[in-house]
Amino acid sequence: MKILYGDILKLCKEGAILQQVNCQSAMGAGLAKNIMVKYPIVRKEYMKLSRKLKTPENRLGTLQEVIASYEVSVFNSFTQLNFGNARKTGICYTNEELLIKNIMEFDKICKDRNIQGYVPLLIGCELAGGNPDKIKKALENTELNVVIYK
Repeated sequence: MKILYGDILKLCKEGAILQQVNCQSAMGAGLAKNIMVKYPIVRKEYMKLSRKLKTPENRLGTLQEVIASYEVSVFNSFTQLNFGNARKTGICYTNEELLIKNIMEFDKICKDRNIQGYVPLLIGCELAGGNPDKIKKALENTELNVVIYK
């Protein structure tokens, strides 16, 4: 794990970004919203997969690669069955076990392709309410660039 500080979308000029998405066909908050604005194809492919895998439960656990540009791929980790603001509801929306599985798979893909992988330090933890200590521990076992937003 290598710690970087800044905006993940500015830091990743080539390579791959991992983001958590919900399984409800709604992409409109947090990093997902920023990625959707910069790379509209990501939302298009997210919706296409949502139509193909008809129920949210069928999407849960999926790791979807989207070629966002010539230099950058975005991986959607469908590890949030529902969505909401965990700070307001007190509900954890992140399936931490599936997220950790997808983090490890993303790390393997990046190693196999010899590309840089970028992951937000608090993936699945802010709006979605995951346990930051558990996710950080998983990230420590990777060679990914872990980004702290500044």
